[in-house]
Amino acid sequence: MAVGKLADLVVLSRDIRSLTPPQIAATRVDLTILGGRIIHPADV
Repeated sequence: MAVGKLADLVVLSRDIRSLTPPQIAATRVDLTILGGRIIHPADV
């Protein structure tokens, strides 16, 4: 990361590093930021 650069990221409902594949599939995306703009959830 650097000053003046934008980061794309997602915030998940759970830490997927210790989950089984079925648990990962059931994990929700709580927030998505793309190009510095919140694009999900749409009501934010």
